[in-house]
Amino acid sequence: MHKTTNHTPWQRLARAVAAGCVGAACAVTAVTATAQDDAAARYEREVQACKSGTSAQSTETCLKEAHNARDARAKGQLDTDDSALLRNRLQRCDAFEGRAKADCITRLSEHGQRSGSVAGGGILRSAETVVVPPDGNAVRIQPRTDAPVILVPRQP
Repeated sequence: MHKTTNHTPWQRLARAVAAGCVGAACAVTAVTATAQDDAAARYEREVQACKSGTSAQSTETCLKEAHNARDARAKGQLDTDDSALLRNRLQRCDAFEGRAKADCITRLSEHGQRSGSVAGGGILRSAETVVVPPDGNAVRIQPRTDAPVILVPRQP
């Protein structure tokens, strides 16, 4: 025989909230597990790069860095998003002022050309900049490279 129960609105709400909390806890657990799986996979890729010799570091140093990065990532101390990388890149230009700083930002913002590698001793960046003369309304630009040309108004 089927028993019918009349629940008050508060009881129904309490049950719905409890079910929602259980669902949310399951979702958080799934997200945490996925993040841990991603971190483990990333660590394994880094270790493989170390062992294959493609890291431009000695195997010992590379493995130590991979281990340290894994630990820092687990503690939430490793910032790997693109905005942090861009911030870091642009902070290098703080050593300059005025026009030199603007040129630095242009080069590090991936305008212009790039050559070399970290493993080879460094990355060289260059950008062609045309400065508009103060009395000129029209400028004839004759690019000397295939890269985009940056047009900058002259500072008074």
